[in-house]
Amino acid sequence: METGFITTQLSRLFLKAPQCRIGYVHNVVYDNSLNLQYSTRIGSSWDLYASSIWPSATDRLYHEFEFRTSMAAPVLEEGRGSALHLIRRVLYDETVTAREAEGVLSVRRLSVSYGLYGYYPLGGEISLYAGSSVGMAKVLRYQGLRQYSEDLYGMVTQSKIGLSYPIVPGLEAYVGYNYRKHHWKYKTDTIYDEDGNSVLYDFQDFAFNSHGIELGLKFSETKCTDDQFPLAELEDLGYRCYIHGQKSRNGVAILSKYPVVGKVCDTIFDAEEGIGAVQDTGSYSMAEARYLECLVDCQDVKVRVASVYVPNGQEVDTETFAYKLNFLQCLKAKMLKLLAREDWLVIGGDYNVAPDDIDVYDAQALDGKLCFHPKERAGLREMLHLGFTDAFRVLHEGKQEFSWWNYREGAWQRNRGMRIDHLLLSPHAVDKLVECRCATSATKPGRNGAHYKIGTSYAINGIAYKPQYYDYYEEIGIASWYGGDFHNKPTANGDIFSKFLLTAAHKTLPMPSFVEITNLENGRKVTVKVNDRGPFVENRIIDLSEKAATLLGFRDKGTAKVKVLYLGKMSRKMLHEQLSNKARYAKLEERHRKDLIAAKTSVGYVLKVTEAAHAKRVASELRRQGIQGVRVLFKAGEYQVHMH
Repeated sequence: METGFITTQLSRLFLKAPQCRIGYVHNVVYDNSLNLQYSTRIGSSWDLYASSIWPSATDRLYHEFEFRTSMAAPVLEEGRGSALHLIRRVLYDETVTAREAEGVLSVRRLSVSYGLYGYYPLGGEISLYAGSSVGMAKVLRYQGLRQYSEDLYGMVTQSKIGLSYPIVPGLEAYVGYNYRKHHWKYKTDTIYDEDGNSVLYDFQDFAFNSHGIELGLKFSETKCTDDQFPLAELEDLGYRCYIHGQKSRNGVAILSKYPVVGKVCDTIFDAEEGIGAVQDTGSYSMAEARYLECLVDCQDVKVRVASVYVPNGQEVDTETFAYKLNFLQCLKAKMLKLLAREDWLVIGGDYNVAPDDIDVYDAQALDGKLCFHPKERAGLREMLHLGFTDAFRVLHEGKQEFSWWNYREGAWQRNRGMRIDHLLLSPHAVDKLVECRCATSATKPGRNGAHYKIGTSYAINGIAYKPQYYDYYEEIGIASWYGGDFHNKPTANGDIFSKFLLTAAHKTLPMPSFVEITNLENGRKVTVKVNDRGPFVENRIIDLSEKAATLLGFRDKGTAKVKVLYLGKMSRKMLHEQLSNKARYAKLEERHRKDLIAAKTSVGYVLKVTEAAHAKRVASELRRQGIQGVRVLFKAGEYQVHMH
């Protein structure tokens, strides 16, 4: 049971680790409290281990959890005073063979240890690693100078140093020196010599040490070159991809479901413009894959999108930290140059800087530390002062969310993180901002979160409503808006309502779907996503978000006369492009096929207007789609389009 539990926990640890190592140590020297000689032949003695590696707060230091199993067999010879002779005296049996005595003195161990190791680039692709660890060791059924055997527990310490070299992205080979010390409590039996005199070996702190050469492989997160990027798989999902990769270190990419006009630039450094005055350092190079810029064709406007990966800086007041500060200044110069073009700009990525106190879990404790140093924050603030807007903060003022957590000390579970990933928008782009959030969890498709929903009949205040499919829907009536009281609360289809997004509540339309809202009082139009039910107030046909009401120009007034037009093609396209809704949409479409037919032939009106020409135009459109029984009636001073 104990072994199974430990194996389960170790497997979880290794599966989640960003890097792991497997290796073999060929021990060349053993020393121990009995002064016995142990074999160094492969097969007689062996030492195998596997470890998981997690990054620390800096790029160079890593936490390593190691599991090791090893075996050391003694070298026994005949002769008075030899270890074989001593074992025969302990066991009171002169017929004990060397093979039998070998089993008595063999040391088989299992150990688990934790250590801190540093990796230091030496030039080219070779790196030096060095560090030490401490842990617990279990010695399996060790007998030694006693007549009985038992499992023993003790401490193990380890030191190692060596060189690593990348073979392919995500895989490194390494060779180095390994020194391990085992200590455990151990007491021998009383041993008598040939003259009957007793000799007591009492090792209260028995030591067993080894010196060896380690060989192994390290597996890590793949940071790939352009030709190794999974381009075909992403294109099959409908994405256009542009990539700028680098072997074993950095890389940036842009994925878009809108057409990408082309790659514009893959570096922020420009000698002609004087961007990039600081020379390369030993750890960073200006040739690194840290920036990619593309033009994306978003319907009627081209958006210049850039993906950026700012250096971490490793440690404050080092040459790599100075490189990071210079990178930020160069990025600011690049952004200023782009602003002069008056394009729509979105510059997003890992800035490795938390801008304000609210963006870290403990501003006082982290002040002056990496990613929250005043010099770094000043560099990011200068970019915002150019005229860029932090997309997340403009939508979520006063809300604390993080985009990065350390791997250690339960930082994720305790929510001890930082918001160091940002989308910075130019003035043109921020006006069209719809949504920006930190994706802190993966929602299981079709089970949790927003999903496609028709719904069943329901009643509010004694009035019955029946959600249904629509081929065509258009209605004129009064619109209202809702905001603060419902902000950040779930909608009827499981989405999260935001007063800053272009959304709407409708009594019967499918969720999600798109509708075009026209303010008939001023002619303004806006497209919104229906993801909620309502409004349940007399004479109101749709409830809009505060953002939508502002754009339509009736926020202060509260209500307005509008036309609602269902955008069926756009809605169906969205559902088929979202894998989380596609299967559910197909299933519901089959289940409600009768409802779909009934919606085309049911008695009832789909439109009420005051102008006859308008009603006739809608009726003609419905007939053109093959819907039968469409007619126009005049009732109570209004023209109604009915379907029978």
